[in-house]
Amino acid sequence: MSKWNGKPSKKGTGFEQPLVAHQHWHIDVSYLNISGTFYYLCSILDGFSRYIVHWDLRERMAEAEIKIILERARVVRRRRGLLLHKVSGPGTFSPK
Repeated sequence: MSKWNGKPSKKGTGFEQPLVAHQHWHIDVSYLNISGTFYYLCSILDGFSRYIVHWDLRERMAEAEIKIILERARVVRRRRGLLLHKVSGPGTFSPK
């Protein structure tokens, strides 16, 4: 069966898989409804192993909140100079 548009897929062409652990971290922000109250789950994943490096649960999620969570993960893991990717979730941010 052939593809309907005939064009090759560009899926997966813009990302290089890391070759070692703690080279890329991915940030995933999801929200959870717990007894009618929404909470935001921020997970930081290692791009190589998909290990959860750090996570936090918050009642609100703003850029400052993500920066705090990211800085805690960096302190705990003693990592600097990482390439960060936002995986999914509401809003966007650009770490500086």
